[in-house]
Amino acid sequence: AYTFLVMPEPDVKKSVILVVDDEREHADVMCEALTRLGHKCDVTYNLAEADARLDKRQYDVVVTDLVMEGRREGLDVLKSALAQSPPPPVILVTAHADIPTCKQALHEGAYDFIEKPLDLDYFRAQVNRAAERAALLKENQLLHAQVMESAGFEGIVGKSQSMQKVVQTA
Repeated sequence: AYTFLVMPEPDVKKSVILVVDDEREHADVMCEALTRLGHKCDVTYNLAEADARLDKRQYDVVVTDLVMEGRREGLDVLKSALAQSPPPPVILVTAHADIPTCKQALHEGAYDFIEKPLDLDYFRAQVNRAAERAALLKENQLLHAQVMESAGFEGIVGKSQSMQKVVQTA
């Protein structure tokens, strides 16, 4: 039984989050904790559903259980999510935490690794940080593309009249 007494934080970027957990109650609790902050959640309960969702849309953050149906399918969800461009931060959640698995997940690109039972305040804070990171990376890519587009020849950036002449001549 979980109690939710959370007021939405005004400065939290609202994100689209994929929640993957074969335990429906846990998945629904995580989703509700995040939607109360204003995020939009898609919930799936197995690896196949997660892969299908990841093929159809880009998520800002992915939250996945590590062990589903007795296997470490969360690492497969991690790989599928990281194949997207840009890859969303992936947070692994598990009751089966061990240091080698944690190291493996982080080495393979996981953003964070959170143990069950969840501290919902910590969980929400980590998802918000991951969403903020994803937003900054997207903004960085957009700005980089704009600079490259307006930079002229071969990415040269220059506003002086003489530099613009050189670029035009080239």
